[in-house]
Formats: sequence, C-alpha cells, structure tokens
Amino acid sequence: MSRRIAWRIQSLAEGDLSERARRRADVLVARDDGFEYDGEVFRSLSAIAKMITGSHWNGLLFFKIAKPKAAKVVDAAKRKNAPAGRNGEPKRRRETVNA
Repeated sequence: MSRRIAWRIQSLAEGDLSERARRRADVLVARDDGFEYDGEVFRSLSAIAKMITGSHWNGLLFFKIAKPKAAKVVDAAKRKNAPAGRNGEPKRRRETVNA
C-alpha cells in the first residue's frame, strides 16, 4: 500500500509515465512468469531443483548461479587478511635462487 501511495505522490509531482514507458511495462508484465524445464513451467529454480533431486534445494545454489554463503565468508576473509600490493592484489613473495 505504501508503494502505491509513494508512486501516486511522485506521479502527481513529476508527471506520469510516457506512452513508450507504459508500452514497455505492459510487455514486461505480459511475459509468462517462471522457468521452463523439460517442457514444464516452474515458479522458481528451487522448484526445479526439488523436482530433479526429490529434496529441497536453494535453486540459485543448485544451478551454481550463486556461491554458498560459507564460501562468500571465506573469500571475504582471504581478501581481508591478504597483504595488499599494487591494484589491491596480494603481494607476491620474492624467492631467491642460489645458483
């Protein structure tokens, strides 16, 4: 409800959508919602993952669209603890070779 009120206040203050924007919005809204898999339309990627595996899965993780949260935390910790060199990259250690 608050979004509709905010939209109305904004449209009164700044004007409504152009005709072109309205047509584009109609096209976007008219699309079929969901994801098609094996000839069926599913509401979510999680529903597809459940149909495939028989158990509940996060669809983004199952289809490897997103990293697991634990992996994100580990990546962030590695970046935080790594000594920064040029361009924010970790410093490379120099090794000497005895010839």
